[in-house]
Amino acid sequence: MDFIKTLKKKTEAKIADIKSDFSNSSSLPKCKPDFDYKSLNISTDIGPQITEYFYDMDFDLRDYLKKYNLIYPCTESQSPSFVDLQFDSLNTMRKLLLDMPVVETVAEATKTKKSKLHSHQPVKEVTLDELYYCNDLVLFRFLRTFDYKPEKSLHAILKTLSWRRTRDPLRIKPEVVHPVLYKNLLYRRGYDYYASPILYFRPINETEASLELHVLGLYYVLERALQTCLVSQGNDKVYVIVDLKDWSLSRLPPMELVIETARALVDHYTETIDEIIFIDPPPLIDPVYQMVKCVIPASTTKKLLFKSRGPKLFDYLRSRIPLCFLEKSLGGECEPEMDFKDYWKVEEAEFTYFQRRMDDKHKNNILTPVQFPIYRTRLIKYYCGIQLLIRYVILFYLCIY
Repeated sequence: MDFIKTLKKKTEAKIADIKSDFSNSSSLPKCKPDFDYKSLNISTDIGPQITEYFYDMDFDLRDYLKKYNLIYPCTESQSPSFVDLQFDSLNTMRKLLLDMPVVETVAEATKTKKSKLHSHQPVKEVTLDELYYCNDLVLFRFLRTFDYKPEKSLHAILKTLSWRRTRDPLRIKPEVVHPVLYKNLLYRRGYDYYASPILYFRPINETEASLELHVLGLYYVLERALQTCLVSQGNDKVYVIVDLKDWSLSRLPPMELVIETARALVDHYTETIDEIIFIDPPPLIDPVYQMVKCVIPASTTKKLLFKSRGPKLFDYLRSRIPLCFLEKSLGGECEPEMDFKDYWKVEEAEFTYFQRRMDDKHKNNILTPVQFPIYRTRLIKYYCGIQLLIRYVILFYLCIY
């Protein structure tokens, strides 16, 4: 299999390498935003609702970049000119994207074998749907991954658009993944102190649905979480808790699926995860981790924590997550059992709301003048060109007759 070839080319490392003290991957301390989560009146029985619809916001990109750099500092962000570099790189990347041919539709993508999911070629043209997806937040994620190099970032995002044509994760309906998720397998619940949406994942609650449907369920929940990111707080990442209590490796999906899912998350959901904490990992998980580690970058492995239940874990989680969103089994005050009838009613309503807003924007060819001024200019030029062509046709017609 493909991943075996990859393994042979990598140097093995022990899982103990990442079993360090609870610390951030950056040596610089993170700054908590002034986030009043209580004012949102978030219910613990439903996932956070969309309170900040990106395309309707008075979005100030520079202000967002400054807030982001406080939450996720790096050595370069200490320079006053770093925001200018980020801003200019994003504008350059946006222009490169909007200079590409825009088409109304594309041929239906051929379903790709799981072992080849990582080998997508960059698209050569984009649709309105894809331009809509490539807002400033998405472009910024790819720029962060590729050290603010617009050309490399664009190449990566065009490959992601190719992958999304085979999956269409933005349009996955709640009723499609309900058979997978209805038993508390994977769900959203509140925010942490950094305004990151929280995902709880309990593999022990997996259902009899197909493995393919389980993967779609993961993409669905991740897309929904990203839609509820609080941009006003300067954060666009999610926090993931994987509770492995009572779960054993005998229930592990085929390694090829695990590897390719990991690759998809790294390549196509780049820079969306703040941290993933695995609680009570089973014995002998080292070999599995080594296989996954071979196909994900070192910057991602630093975001993975493996810990057992105990006072140290509880103290760490309490410092990160408000008690009202931290479940009792992890040292919080939140009841682990949710009312999933209410949860899925809200999921369906929120999905319908988001799709309707997106479709309304498409019908009006609106990508908002703030986020896509270049695209608006192109539409105006295109419209003027059509008018000029009509005039020439009329003149030609009059000359003949």
